[in-house]
Amino acid sequence: MRGVVALLFCALSVAEAQLPSLTPGTRVRVNMRDRSIRVTGAVMSQTSDSLTVGSSGAGWSGLAAGSVTRVRVSQGRSRSAGALRGGKIGGLIGLGLGALLGSMFAGVSLDPYRDLILITAILGSEGAVLGGLIGMAVKAERWRTVYRSSSKVAVGVDAQGRPAIGLNLRF
Repeated sequence: MRGVVALLFCALSVAEAQLPSLTPGTRVRVNMRDRSIRVTGAVMSQTSDSLTVGSSGAGWSGLAAGSVTRVRVSQGRSRSAGALRGGKIGGLIGLGLGALLGSMFAGVSLDPYRDLILITAILGSEGAVLGGLIGMAVKAERWRTVYRSSSKVAVGVDAQGRPAIGLNLRF
């Protein structure tokens, strides 16, 4: 049984190390196994077990292929993606301001909930439109996922303090 488990782990590590072939100069965003690490930049070089990405702020980073969980390739900057992103951000800001202002003026009128809903809806929609226009002017980068790891092995301690191994497979 131990041999089967060891063989499974070896097969998983080999499968995760097979990144797609990326041409040097391609703009990529790479997520690493440690969720806090995300590298964005241009591909400098690639070998079977590593990927070197150059970014403007940090120089270049050599990344182990086995630690990569997702690779996305830039599709360029887009006005529609900018408008969508700006609309979401502007709408949320408008809704927040509308709720704040609506709650301040809620006690003034005879129907406070109607005023709260009305002010929130108006400012939310105005924020979405204004954010969409700003986002369209600024543009946003679009990304396409070209690699996502199909499995994850976690080794740790469970709630009772016993050693535990977890396996997450994605098909």
